Amino acid sequence: GGGGLSGGVSRSRTISRATPALVAAAIIMHGGSRRRYGTYREEEGAACSMKDAGQVDLACFNTIAHDVDSQQQGTSQGVAPVAKPPNFDPHECRTNIHCCHWCLQCETEGCVSTYPRCDEFFASAFDKCTVDDGPNWVLIILIIVCVIIVVGVGIRLARYCYIRQHQRTSSLFIQRQIEREKLLGSKSFEVPSRLTFSGNCTEQGMETACSYDLNIFKNGTFTGTGQDCDGQSEVKGMMVQDGITTQHKIHWIETQYHLRSRVEMEVEGTMTMLPGSSGSDFQIQANYVTRNGSVSGNLKLHSRGTCQTSHVVGIAIGSSSHN
Repeated sequence: GGGGLSGGVSRSRTISRATPALVAAAIIMHGGSRRRYGTYREEEGAACSMKDAGQVDLACFNTIAHDVDSQQQGTSQGVAPVAKPPNFDPHECRTNIHCCHWCLQCETEGCVSTYPRCDEFFASAFDKCTVDDGPNWVLIILIIVCVIIVVGVGIRLARYCYIRQHQRTSSLFIQRQIEREKLLGSKSFEVPSRLTFSGNCTEQGMETACSYDLNIFKNGTFTGTGQDCDGQSEVKGMMVQDGITTQHKIHWIETQYHLRSRVEMEVEGTMTMLPGSSGSDFQIQANYVTRNGSVSGNLKLHSRGTCQTSHVVGIAIGSSSHN
């Protein structure tokens, strides 16, 4: 039998070279036989395409009404509807053209078997039937599985690239992190429990304003916040008194959170009490590096001074260049 698969996610089969019984069954199933009595016109929108009316007329005489003289009868088309008589003998169909139309009116396979060679007439009268088997669920499921796999791989690849790009750690960052974590904090009595700094950070020769509020504990540890043009950052660090002087080594990690990223940098330097200030005036000079090592810079802060911004241009700590 003839057949094929088409239509993407919808399956259809074209029946054209199958057995007469299969062709007849397909035509009945898809309504191809339901037409006006006495005509051989193809019904609009039918799934089964009928041959030319002349060919169908000839098929009637060659199959069912094979003992009718077509030359004498002329045609089986255009005849008035005739009801099948009671106790009709199907074998009389060989001389009765109405059997061709009764055959075409069949809606069940049992009806087709009533008329001798009715199935052959169906097979000869129709060119082909396109049978829609509905959605191709195997193909649909396969497509869904493939989409899930592709999306999953894409997400994992994007995450991997993001981690590689944004969370790789430079050797200098690691070195400073280790140094900070090894420190044992201490501070001179002159250092108050709270200091507010303002000043400048410098990256690639460009300066911008920044400020810090630090809460300092007796053991030399401190926490606080930093502020620049990109927003606020968290500060956590350690200071260590240098001998008996009022100078301190100072280390901290600074973290700034953005919508989809986090910028971290390690800062190290010195904090010095300026002469004559009696604990009221301190200065910090430090440098920093971001986790991925792409940005580094310097800090110069004063606990009482303010940063002049009218002439400052550049990139602040935690700016988009750190990403």
